[in-house]
Amino acid sequence: MFAVASPATAAPFVRGIDVSRWKGSIGWPRVAHGGYRFAFAEATNGFASDPSFARNRVGAKAAGLAFGAFHFARPAGSTSRAVIANAVAQADFFVLVAEPQTGELAPVLDLERTGGLSPASLRAWTAAWLNEVQLQVGIRPTIYASPTFWRKAVSDASVFASAGSNLWIAHWHVAKPAPPAENWGGKGWTFWQYTSDGRVPGISGRVDLNRYRFESFARVTY
Repeated sequence: MFAVASPATAAPFVRGIDVSRWKGSIGWPRVAHGGYRFAFAEATNGFASDPSFARNRVGAKAAGLAFGAFHFARPAGSTSRAVIANAVAQADFFVLVAEPQTGELAPVLDLERTGGLSPASLRAWTAAWLNEVQLQVGIRPTIYASPTFWRKAVSDASVFASAGSNLWIAHWHVAKPAPPAENWGGKGWTFWQYTSDGRVPGISGRVDLNRYRFESFARVTY
């Protein structure tokens, strides 16, 4: 869990990053020394595993960062049955690779691709993935998406907010994010990826920067 002061005595945001194999070798003690308190790492991308995931988990947690795994979604399926089967298979693969652990941040479904699915089919795919992971892990996964993608790709559906998924919003170059789905069912955002152009000690090149709005009192660990 996050080692932060209470909302009454601290700023309302905790800083974090998200990474994948493209970041190369990461100096996690330097990341922590730079003031970053959590990290998400890609575990799976469709049916491919990220070769850096295991070392990122070990390094981040050893440095004292809260850690969570995400799955980059590759939706597919030409029939309703195939759509559901694909989602469940990707969910099972994610759990197999990520092996979510007690005390970590809730798993994340990273939605950036439609796979050519209609909004209705993508909603069905998303629901099947979330349900399968929750069945196996015991906590509702978080959803990562941009406002534009969410409004266009799933017709701004609010059903996932109602079902208990927190929102990790990707909204760059703005003073404050604009959560879709009626401010995510009135709950707002939990994590905000506000840039992909950050500089972090211990990481070569640009990196995604995030904030956790801990005054939301969202359940983000299990």
